[in-house]
Amino acid sequence: MLVDNGSSVNVIFLSTYKQMNIDVPLEPSTEPFYGFTGDCVTPKGIVRLAVTMGEEPLAAHIFMEFLVVDKRSAYHEVLDRPVLKELWAVTSIHHLCMKFSTEGGIATIRGTQREARKCYRNALRKAEKKEINMTILDIEMEEASRATSEDVEMEKASFIEDIDPRITGTDSQTSSVEELENFLADSDDPTKKL
Repeated sequence: MLVDNGSSVNVIFLSTYKQMNIDVPLEPSTEPFYGFTGDCVTPKGIVRLAVTMGEEPLAAHIFMEFLVVDKRSAYHEVLDRPVLKELWAVTSIHHLCMKFSTEGGIATIRGTQREARKCYRNALRKAEKKEINMTILDIEMEEASRATSEDVEMEKASFIEDIDPRITGTDSQTSSVEELENFLADSDDPTKKL
């Protein structure tokens, strides 16, 4: 389980949800969100579960909503800020623990360096390769020997449109070097210009 102080949603991964063999149907949800990997994810649904944090007599019992996500992860679940707020929990990265009040006293849930490192290594291994968009500025005619010169020019123009906002007609704060004005930096030396 990852306790993420920066997350605003609880996440349970589909593989974990299936392994739990619980008879709680998913509520439909198609609103995408951006995960901690930066990519856009559409959940399979939402499930509301009763969760016990800690062990008796130092346990808290709360209901949590989880977004069920079909994504590979080193973790089974991600807990968010609202849960921490509801529990009045305090986390310590240095001590790898979380403390919160219960009716029986202060509960402490501890992680281990070994498990934290294992999850980190698994997360790096399971990280999906991201698609890299490249812009080609020029095409050698030898490489495009099968294409006609019109095809090459059209392809050049479509790639350049991606990087020059003036071609697409969108307003931008950028301008080319040709449109800049020169200013003298030193009135005694006319060769020093900005």
